[in-house]
Amino acid sequence: MKIIPEEFINCIFVKRRELIEKMLSGKVGEHEAYLGLLKHTPAITTYGSAGLNASVKGIVLYIKKNILKKLFKLYENT
Repeated sequence: MKIIPEEFINCIFVKRRELIEKMLSGKVGEHEAYLGLLKHTPAITTYGSAGLNASVKGIVLYIKKNILKKLFKLYENT
């Protein structure tokens, strides 16, 4: 089994967390917020008995209830 590359973890978790923190502090514009939250991961490709198989896998990050109201206010004010 392969180890998940550091670049992938950085993009999916670290950068998105930084974006959410910037959103909460009001330091990000609407365009950057939507673009950052709606990104998907690249295609995952496997090679098995049927040959190559690729599919795009989206990752959704669920927001905890205790910060959801803050995010809605931020969206309303942007």
